Amino acid sequence: MEAYGEKTERDRVIRKMYQFRFSESIPINFSIEQIRGMEGARVRKIYKEWSEKTGVPWKSRSYDQSSWDYSDPVIRALSSANAYLYGLVHAAILQTGFSPAIGFVHTGKQLSFVYDIADLFKAEITIPLSFEIAVEDTPNVE
Repeated sequence: MEAYGEKTERDRVIRKMYQFRFSESIPINFSIEQIRGMEGARVRKIYKEWSEKTGVPWKSRSYDQSSWDYSDPVIRALSSANAYLYGLVHAAILQTGFSPAIGFVHTGKQLSFVYDIADLFKAEITIPLSFEIAVEDTPNVE
């Protein structure tokens, strides 16, 4: 709770989380908004790389929830894999006695800390898995 309540400490935690995800240092003068922008660019690059590696077309992460069955297979696979990851992370957070709502990067949601922790692993787990599943052209990628 101390790390969350103190802005300087909270910013330090956010920087550490991004460094963990991307294994590179972040300029000390970058604002949290700039760091989030860097993270967005890196994730888009990872999607593009996996698209090129697997040959699975990639447009964007957006989709219409009311037209789930018509969404691209990779989008459905990503959404499903991320939902499973969120469930595992949520259980681990509760088991260790932390609050899933008190996040550092994500804020204002009941599962903010779940999203913070899950994001640390998506590039290595759910993104590759989703593209590999989508390349198999299975009708039910979920």
